[in-house]
Amino acid sequence: MTKIITKTRDQVVADYERDYLNRVDDPDAIVGPGTFPRLMAVLLADQLMPLYANAQRAGEAIDIENLTLAELRTYAASKGVTLPGASGSSGYVTITAATGGTTYATGASLIEPSSRAEFRVTAGGTFQDGEDVPVASLATGPGTNLEAGTVLQWSSAPAGSGTTCVVAEQTDGSGLTGGADEEDREQILNAIRDQLANPPGAGNEAEYRDWIRKTKGVKVEEAFIYPNVFGPPTTGWTFTVSPGRYGSRIPTSAQIGLVTAELAAKAPRTDPQFFLPVVEEDLTVCVEVTWDAEADGWADETPWPEYFATAPTSGSGAVVIDSATSPLACVIETTNGVYTTCGDVAPGMSLGLWDAPNQKWRRKTVRTVVGTGPWTVTFDGTFSASDTTYTPVAGQRVSPWSDSLLHFEAPIVAFFESVGPGEAHTPGWLDGQRGRRYPAPPKSWPDRTTKALESGLESLASVDSLDLVEGGQVVASPSTTPHLLVLADFAVYPE
Repeated sequence: MTKIITKTRDQVVADYERDYLNRVDDPDAIVGPGTFPRLMAVLLADQLMPLYANAQRAGEAIDIENLTLAELRTYAASKGVTLPGASGSSGYVTITAATGGTTYATGASLIEPSSRAEFRVTAGGTFQDGEDVPVASLATGPGTNLEAGTVLQWSSAPAGSGTTCVVAEQTDGSGLTGGADEEDREQILNAIRDQLANPPGAGNEAEYRDWIRKTKGVKVEEAFIYPNVFGPPTTGWTFTVSPGRYGSRIPTSAQIGLVTAELAAKAPRTDPQFFLPVVEEDLTVCVEVTWDAEADGWADETPWPEYFATAPTSGSGAVVIDSATSPLACVIETTNGVYTTCGDVAPGMSLGLWDAPNQKWRRKTVRTVVGTGPWTVTFDGTFSASDTTYTPVAGQRVSPWSDSLLHFEAPIVAFFESVGPGEAHTPGWLDGQRGRRYPAPPKSWPDRTTKALESGLESLASVDSLDLVEGGQVVASPSTTPHLLVLADFAVYPE
């Protein structure tokens, strides 16, 4: 709600009498009980009180969706919703040390020479040459994120240590990550709605989520709790982070360490609680589409290929990349080695490939073809006829090209960023008693591809009609290492 400040009845009366004395040209004028100015002041207050009351009621009725960003922060504070705010990056640096290693103190300082950004060791100890030391940024914001391989300098290197170290590479290819700005409107609204619906307290699931999201130095996207995951009274927990430059929402080991320390300090000692690592589960999505009459249609009069299942009962299988030696040379095949019903690729055709790491479409224009299946293909790299940066990946689907494919990038990426990790146990008769994820899917952070994926793509202005033919209603596999569906491949075909 918006808090509207109004005067009290006494304030209206006092302000009226003060203004009366300021404006009347009479040094002997008096105000107070029994005087004419007091009578007028009381009458004015009688008229204003209903108006003020209506204004306050109107403010209380304002939907939080209509509040400004500053008002949302104030409202969140009034409801006890803690917003982590801006965060700094964290990760590891690889050190050099003499034989026998060297000891770094917690809080030891490092500097990035060009920006003078400062970092601190988060967990000191004795480390050997080539080992990784956990560090975190003192400042906040995306500017604190550093690429793997960046050289940092020790402000005061201890005995046996090299004067420099390098940022270690995380499993997703990133370096120091997690630096982010303050929450935007949608993130604040989601935090408010969640706390109003699930107030934290007494070490319940909502309070575990609150502790995780409050961890300093980690930009937690969402926290997920698995009560009684290994039987009473165990509590399982995991979390995702906002997707960074490399697209991964899996937390790094440094971020996991910070959250683990936070829970160790706050969770009840009687709660055996366990971190459940999230494992990415690759998913291929295929759709058939009819383009709107006003949209850019298929680049070729006879678009190739059509949709084929990976393992059909008869005929050709899906058309995929067999191998690639460069961005402009590859071998294309079918998944079952049958070429009787799939047609042939030909010079001049325009093909589309989904670049999963960068979540973008790449166009390839065929230059030469050798064979009748499999096909050895080269692409035309002149005059931007083909993308010359992306090398196709073995096993990925081949789509016919349309410039309208680019419209699909934002909605499909947004959908998979809204997906949460799956269940720890297969749903059964113990539902609600053991292991079920909190917040519960699929209404909140679905653990599957829902109808929203198909409807979101079909709602685009460039689409007349669309069918999701592969990858729909897929549920993440239950596992005590919760699985998170990620878009590994995407293909679009004519209806």
